[in-house]
Amino acid sequence: MAPPEFSKALAPQIVPEGEVVIFDVEVHAVPEAFFSWYKHGIKITDDEELEVSITSHENKSRLVIGEVFEDDSGDYSVTAENEVGRASSTATLLVEGDGATDAVAPTFTSLLSPLQIMDGQQARFACQVVGTPTPQISWFHEGRPIGHHKEVKVLQSQDGRVGLVINEVFPEDAGEYTCVARNKAGESRCTATLTVEDSEVSTLVSPSEKVTQPASVASEEDALETERGSSSDSDFSEIGSSPEFIESLPAQVEVTEGQPTRLLTKVIGYPRPSVTWLVDGMTVRVSEGLSLEHYEDGTVSLSLPAAAAVQSGQYTCEAQNRNGVATCSTNLVVVPS
Repeated sequence: MAPPEFSKALAPQIVPEGEVVIFDVEVHAVPEAFFSWYKHGIKITDDEELEVSITSHENKSRLVIGEVFEDDSGDYSVTAENEVGRASSTATLLVEGDGATDAVAPTFTSLLSPLQIMDGQQARFACQVVGTPTPQISWFHEGRPIGHHKEVKVLQSQDGRVGLVINEVFPEDAGEYTCVARNKAGESRCTATLTVEDSEVSTLVSPSEKVTQPASVASEEDALETERGSSSDSDFSEIGSSPEFIESLPAQVEVTEGQPTRLLTKVIGYPRPSVTWLVDGMTVRVSEGLSLEHYEDGTVSLSLPAAAAVQSGQYTCEAQNRNGVATCSTNLVVVPS
């Protein structure tokens, strides 16, 4: 018996609109693997009307989309599973429309403004960006990606207005915030500073504002005004993001038998990813000799109170949401005492 292992994994594709797309995969697995296909984490099924078909046999699987359009672009993944374990593969499909050659790099038409906020209050950054195709937006604090959780909202409207809302700021939230806009034609970014003030002690950070390319500057109020009046969160839709491990597991962990052991990693994504641990391809279950934790900030841990030699193996943390799947692994070696 053997868990699934991809001998032919998914490969990224760039195709013109209207073409047929075929994704093929193959695994080594005993017994034979069962396949499931997903787009942005949502399961794909046969659909005659949409010309989508899935065929699987003898450890091979094929996804066919009879005619693709730009909205078919995205991350596609396939999971192969048998009673011994499972494996996943993910690749991106980019469908280029008739206007693909007219792609325009992102340009900020309204920049971020520096903020001075009292400790405990809400902070709202806003800017506006244009580009073709619509740019993907990422936010960073002091150069680190900002994770999505209940205290932070990342917002975007159809006309290019972008917002970052921090429901309650603390002194450690002070610093530089950067909005990065990317599409296939290029990248642009703008930066502003958040100063968090306390009633007794102020966090002194000099306000600054930067932009890496020319842009016409409009006020924040101009960017957020619409014909119906000033905007609110209801004017935006929340942006989803696929899981991303921002703190990885080490390549190998070696411990002496009987010692407590903790595997620790950190994953971000929106919606908040669900996490599964695998050991040698088999799903890990909570037991007396093992505990699993998933904290609000994205930290994930697997703890062994007293490592045993039989618990040696490859440990994989798999994070998944509707936008994709990410994994990180380590080899745990338990040395007999």
